[in-house]
Order: sequence, then structure tokens, then C-alpha cells
Amino acid sequence: MKKILFLVLFLYFLVLIQTTFLNYFDLEGLTPNLLLIAVIFLNLLQEQKDFSGIFLSGIGGFFLDLFSGFHFGVFTITLFILSFLIKKLLGVLRKENIVYFIPVFIFAFIFYDVFSFLFNSLFNLSFPQFLSFGGVKLLEILYNLTLAILVFFLIKICFQKILEK
Repeated sequence: MKKILFLVLFLYFLVLIQTTFLNYFDLEGLTPNLLLIAVIFLNLLQEQKDFSGIFLSGIGGFFLDLFSGFHFGVFTITLFILSFLIKKLLGVLRKENIVYFIPVFIFAFIFYDVFSFLFNSLFNLSFPQFLSFGGVKLLEILYNLTLAILVFFLIKICFQKILEK
């Protein structure tokens, strides 16, 4: 229970940083999607049958919905479905290898953007920046992928040190 409470507070903190602080330190209009990276890691680092990552992803989406200007529920549903799909992919892929992590991350990032766009389109909203898969979207994927790879190796090093003790 303490672990879940800690992760809920951690996700809240990430959303707060992502929606407030990081907007002032963008790189050519790009900011890292900390919540998406955390959701991917939450689901990749757990066993396939452990569904707390899916629950926590929904909570993180709920927090993002609170702070975003989109219709309420867009990010909750998107991250919930994405987490479920990542869990299904875990049955096919080995999670501790970086070679498998990169395609999962790219899939998750594209799914997140496309599904958010489609969900918002149901409410007749127009957000053309979601589907601009040109150079800007590629830069955004590479920017977030670079951050995620750094986090991947940091987590891997930390887990190895913990297991050695």
C-alpha cells in the first residue's frame, strides 16, 4: 500500500512539473513527456500479470486531465489503454533489453498522440499539432526517447546495485 501511495504522489509530482515548470524550459517548443515515460517504465518494470501499472497509469492520466485544457478523460483513457497494450506486448518481448524498449517506447509515443487526437476529435475539437508527424514530431520522439534511454540505464544501474547488496 505504501508503494502505491508513493507512486501516486510521484505521478502527481511528475504531472505538476510537466504542466508547469517544464513549459518555461522548452527546447524549440518541445518539452519532455515525463508522465508518458513514467507510464512506460511502470508497465515495463512490472511482471506481466501485475496490473497495478495499468491502475497507476489511469491515475496519472487523471492528474494530467486535471491540469490540461483538453476534455476531461482524454489522458486517463489514453494512458489506461496504452498501459494495457504495453502489458500485452510484454508477453512477446523481453523487458530488460534496450533493443526491445526502443520500439515499445516509439509505439507508445505514437499511440499516445494518435489516440489523444482521435479522442479529442470525437468532441469536435481540432488539435492539428497532434498529428504533425513531420520533423517536429520526429524531434519530439527523439527528445523523449533520449531522456527515456537515460532513465532506462539509470534504473538498470540502480536495480543492479540493489540486487548486489
